[in-house]
Amino acid sequence: MMVQFNCPRCSEPNHFIDEAAQAGAREVTCDVCAATLAVTYTSTGDIEGISVEATEPGRQECPVCMETLTFDIATKDGEVDLKCPACGETIGVYWSDWGFYVHLDFFTHEGLIIENDDIDEPRDVVNQTP
Repeated sequence: MMVQFNCPRCSEPNHFIDEAAQAGAREVTCDVCAATLAVTYTSTGDIEGISVEATEPGRQECPVCMETLTFDIATKDGEVDLKCPACGETIGVYWSDWGFYVHLDFFTHEGLIIENDDIDEPRDVVNQTP
């Protein structure tokens, strides 16, 4: 049986072949954003729901030294403070929509914001190469 759906993370169309759809759940990977998705079935084999189970780590360049910073995207929206291993700056990373929108703040050693890097367009942080 061909199963077609839109990924709940990136909203892109996906499909997979499931020969033995049965009650319970199955994990699949989105063809576009590489998120791990849980597909749950009713007792009749119909899709009951699709949810994001995991995503690849996010990657962004440090705005001070361009070192690649890696962070876990375990929730749809979230934030984390990272200390850059190369330059020692504290970088605030904020994301929404499973990392499609990312906002970076970095601070002086006195705790003052010295740059605010808003990304207005969606950015696929999952598939950026370090």
